Amino acid sequence: HFFNDDANKIEIEVDKNDDKNDADQIDVDKIDVDQNDVDKIFTFDDEPHNGKPITTIEISPNEKYLITYSNEDCSIVGWNVKDIDKIKLKFHQIFYFNADNKYNTKCLCVSDDKKLAYIYDSKITIIDMNNKDKKDKKIALSFDRNVPYYCTFNLKGEFILNSRVIESNSNEKHNIIWIYSTQTKNNKWE
Repeated sequence: HFFNDDANKIEIEVDKNDDKNDADQIDVDKIDVDQNDVDKIFTFDDEPHNGKPITTIEISPNEKYLITYSNEDCSIVGWNVKDIDKIKLKFHQIFYFNADNKYNTKCLCVSDDKKLAYIYDSKITIIDMNNKDKKDKKIALSFDRNVPYYCTFNLKGEFILNSRVIESNSNEKHNIIWIYSTQTKNNKWE
């Protein structure tokens, strides 16, 4: 099976062993969809990422905020999802990062209160998407001698980080799960 370029048509390639050898055309507009079968369909206010394709989508634990990421545009766009009945996401903010890191991004996550965390090149960056001032956007972790692998936010709003810590005296490696309070003190989480 494959999709053709016409957005309103789906072309289905029929197996040669079938009785029918032609490709069928289905008009998607005429398909009757039971609204109970559709979970949520989101549409965007604007064209995100300057028209470049979206590579990743992540939603906050309580589905209040959503981020989209584009490798090609080197950007992460934040969207408010407060009024789910309108099924339209409202643009909140865009964050551009260094193009050198675009293919090395390993993990993205976002909190309900618009804190963005992403892992790239064995480093973690945490950004406060609410803060428009660039110098105060970044949030540090109280213990940062680790190599992060995965991060997420839980339903309580805590930040969870899976990482490997290398002890400086012995070079021993330990996999550790860190749980950070997201109460920011001096732009740092403990």
